[in-house]
Amino acid sequence: MRLYDTARREIVPFEPGPIVTMYTCGITPYDATHLGHAAVYVTYDVLQRRLRDLGHETRCVRNITDVDDDLLRKARELGVHYLDLAAAEVARFDGDMLALNVIECWSEPRATSAIADIRGFIGMVLDQGYAYESGGSIYFDVNRFDRFGQISHLSRDEMLVLALAVILWFHLLPWGPTLALLILGYLAIESFAQRRFELLLLRVTVVLAGISAVLLASAYARELALVGLGALGLLILVDNARELLNRA
Repeated sequence: MRLYDTARREIVPFEPGPIVTMYTCGITPYDATHLGHAAVYVTYDVLQRRLRDLGHETRCVRNITDVDDDLLRKARELGVHYLDLAAAEVARFDGDMLALNVIECWSEPRATSAIADIRGFIGMVLDQGYAYESGGSIYFDVNRFDRFGQISHLSRDEMLVLALAVILWFHLLPWGPTLALLILGYLAIESFAQRRFELLLLRVTVVLAGISAVLLASAYARELALVGLGALGLLILVDNARELLNRA
């Protein structure tokens, strides 16, 4: 078997032992699942079935994030307890997976069942100097990990710009989403100009996800999204004009 290695950006031989462990990111159960979820879990299902055909035992772990800002917000909107909402959506998700004939996971840990462990791990990372506190939150200190960014292949400057976009999005609403889209749009243009097509795909995906999130919000947010899209279009036009002038 040969699989694509994201860190090395190449297809490499996969030669596991008798037991193959794998992890897939699970759902945040605040709404119905969609085709994107199906694509991910069917892909891993096919991988598991092939490995079993080859004689391996597979152990796939898929978490359930049953405490999260989106879940709490949706529960408040519906006037229900967040755990009741989570239970209902997990049951619906299980039905979807059954309909797709996806192999059951070896383990499905829930975030709410691991709060004590999570707090202990955070405390340990803090005590060892690998994290720091700011504004009431705990952050991992990326300067303490030399290989940080090896999978995304983003430079430190690129990661800082993306981090700025996230900060704008969450902390400077309602103008934050528009500013974040402008930054991400610029990065998409810059990666295209450098013919870095993998980064282009990644950034365009992030931009489209951000646009979708804004368009699904209030009418005011939709107006801001249109402003952001107009600005992105202007950036593209300016960039194209600059390239034409350089060629001339």
